[in-house]
Amino acid sequence: MVMDDGSGQKASKTIGRREALANISLLGALVVLGAGVVNAFVRFIYPPRRGVQGAGDEIEVGPVANLAIGKGTKFFADGVTYWVLHVDDGFKSFNAKCTHAGCIVEWIEGSRYFKCPCHGAQFDANGNVISGPAPSPLVAAATIVKGGKIYLKG
Repeated sequence: MVMDDGSGQKASKTIGRREALANISLLGALVVLGAGVVNAFVRFIYPPRRGVQGAGDEIEVGPVANLAIGKGTKFFADGVTYWVLHVDDGFKSFNAKCTHAGCIVEWIEGSRYFKCPCHGAQFDANGNVISGPAPSPLVAAATIVKGGKIYLKG
């Protein structure tokens, strides 16, 4: 690199090995940081969709008699929170994680909708978005009833 030292003479400056390694390290750190930010942004806009863990597994929720029409119950399985609802036409289950930022939604029984406590997204009893900022519906889980009991099916 050629520099003017103010005296009219041109001075030459070379970058030493330490400075070059420091610059390369800084560049590498910025690339890793940038990749992390891009990944977080993409996962925020397009969160991964997940259903019940373990394909084919049936996870017992409880007796049908314990869940009246219009009522919902939270259920935990394999580290995931689900909502199981008894609606007019049967039982429905959803992963309780809001599709916006991953907060756990709450069932508002009197109004019959889910509400996210973090940013106010609302979902109907079918998991569809009523009001944003959620980009997509709640993830449904297969629900079956047999022998008087409710099960989630993977």
